[in-house]
Amino acid sequence: MRKQIQRFYYFSSNLFFILILLPLLVFCGCGGGGGISSLQDFYKPTVEYVLTFPDIPPEILQLVTNSELVWMDENYTIRSKTLPVNAKGETILLASGKTAPVLLFPMIQGNRFFIPAGAIHPFGTTEDSRIYLSWENGFAADVFHKIITAESGQTLAEKESYCSYFNWDHLLDVINKNRPAYLLDETKIIQAICSGTIKASSVKKVKTFTVDTSLIPVEIMQIYSPDIMEGNLMTKSSFEIPQTGSIFYSNLGFIKIEKHPTLSNSLVITELAR
Repeated sequence: MRKQIQRFYYFSSNLFFILILLPLLVFCGCGGGGGISSLQDFYKPTVEYVLTFPDIPPEILQLVTNSELVWMDENYTIRSKTLPVNAKGETILLASGKTAPVLLFPMIQGNRFFIPAGAIHPFGTTEDSRIYLSWENGFAADVFHKIITAESGQTLAEKESYCSYFNWDHLLDVINKNRPAYLLDETKIIQAICSGTIKASSVKKVKTFTVDTSLIPVEIMQIYSPDIMEGNLMTKSSFEIPQTGSIFYSNLGFIKIEKHPTLSNSLVITELAR
């Protein structure tokens, strides 16, 4: 992943786009490694890309029923495909020069619980049209996806403009220095990107508290956070969760863990409907 900041050469003549894009460029400029080279690239025909998926950790693989592949076509229309849990890759069509996320969700009981594996095309896309999804890049790819699909006062063209010129490569770097990703304030990151005020300090954790695993009931032997890279949290002496509580997956199914509202060093653990 390249950290080098490159100069941005192409600017929109539209005043709105200039006002929106300039703050994004202050954050880190146009990304490298397969970035868009000209506006004409938007109108290139679709190209077939070969996706390669990361391995699902063995202890989590046994929990997953199937995977859901999600991507966007040349019009940013959502496409999806259900795949077997052991799928190693897939072939899809993407607009060759258009920035777009690709996501792979491991499904548990029909739910998108885990932060997906992901990639943001064309960042990191190889010259032979291969795209390697990773758990490290999934959070940023999911942020991109939510910006495009969210109901807001912005048009699709506006969203496409700042997402296309934003340096996702740099954001990936900053996110991976602030893991676990599920503790990051995703809402503020999205707002900062959309408002053109994004900077490295925008990527920060929500307020958290520390859970001592000795406080967890003995019948709960496995706890997994949405960040698949963390593994079984019960193998640790402690772990962080948001102050507002969070949903986890355990050997008892989905549970919500919260800090007790009045008792110190106490938790409220609620088993959710299966």
